Amino acid sequence: MIDFYYPAYFDNAGVPFDHCFADVTRHYEINPEVILTVLMTESGYPGAKVPNKRTRKEGNQTITYVASYDLGRAQINSVHLTSKGVNFPQYGVTEEKLRWNDCISISASAFMIRYSAEKWLENHRLTSVDDWFRMIASYNSMTPKYNEIYAARLKESYAKLQSRMKQAVAKK
Repeated sequence: MIDFYYPAYFDNAGVPFDHCFADVTRHYEINPEVILTVLMTESGYPGAKVPNKRTRKEGNQTITYVASYDLGRAQINSVHLTSKGVNFPQYGVTEEKLRWNDCISISASAFMIRYSAEKWLENHRLTSVDDWFRMIASYNSMTPKYNEIYAARLKESYAKLQSRMKQAVAKK
């Protein structure tokens, strides 16, 4: 099992995003482009609390309810604040920290990318570029149908990231 990375300086106000981002990518040994691709796909922001609505039938009525929330810049699902998920509170991570602290949000995202990728590799092999996107998509869902949808979104975000990087290099 990998350990959750939460150094004390993450709690300091005003820690530069790029500093903790670089620190997190080194700790989890994840290419920064992977995390940037996930962040672009999730399109969260500090303070975000986006409801995930579900529906169910009760007799003749369809009931809509909030099943969970996606929190903060990395849009970490609130289920991971419970024992049904990662149980981030065991590491001192609260909903407020996931929502408002970018360093903690990014570390939680990287932790989940690394953990879910390792789980995915237990039953799959990387034989194509599409497999790479499916492995990273396991961050969002291991269910094949939803994994494929998220993998396609990741692929699109990655293409945009590559385009932006080429434009930035061309401007120099």
